[in-house]
Amino acid sequence: MKNLLKNIFLPLCICFLCASCASDDFAGVEESASFDELGTYFDQINEFNPIALKAMEGVTFENGFVSSATSENCDGSTTTTAATGSLQGGAAHAMQIFSETLGFESNMALNRWFIDFGKVYYDLVVENKPDDKEEFISYVTFQHNLSANTCTLGCLQRMSLSAYNVGKRFGVRTNIGSNTQSANDIYGTTSPIYYVHTMMEANTGCQGSE
Repeated sequence: MKNLLKNIFLPLCICFLCASCASDDFAGVEESASFDELGTYFDQINEFNPIALKAMEGVTFENGFVSSATSENCDGSTTTTAATGSLQGGAAHAMQIFSETLGFESNMALNRWFIDFGKVYYDLVVENKPDDKEEFISYVTFQHNLSANTCTLGCLQRMSLSAYNVGKRFGVRTNIGSNTQSANDIYGTTSPIYYVHTMMEANTGCQGSE
């Protein structure tokens, strides 16, 4: 009986302690104006989800890029996209269809939205100075999506981390001005538009998951 208690309850206690520690480490983050601002972006993402399937119809990006890329799926696996074609070919047109289906007037509008989304995360990180930025971003994303299933939450956490990285790179003004995006930064397989597409696509596969 002692072994049973040890094997069952000890791991549970450790889990609760870890969750408690994360909560203590990030205590007060919910009171930040940047935290509240993220809610607006997640509301928009939740609006994307019902139309994501439509957005995927006929939108094939894989044959339009000049460089290959490996992307993370929500289940932790990776998918490598082979590169053929031209940035000025089918990819840009497919991206335009995708952007418009989600309600943006142009590829650049969706690109800017993703950078602005990440810039809010960047501001929140600067305010709180967490030791582990990835853990912090995952925690904040979880707090905004408490009712999401594990699969969907995984998508949102990966999207949030990617947004933070892009927001930090292109949304922060430096002494020499804001960083300029190249054509591949905007249209390539590492671009915000492509990442939003792959995450929305992966998220549609989360339907019915626990």
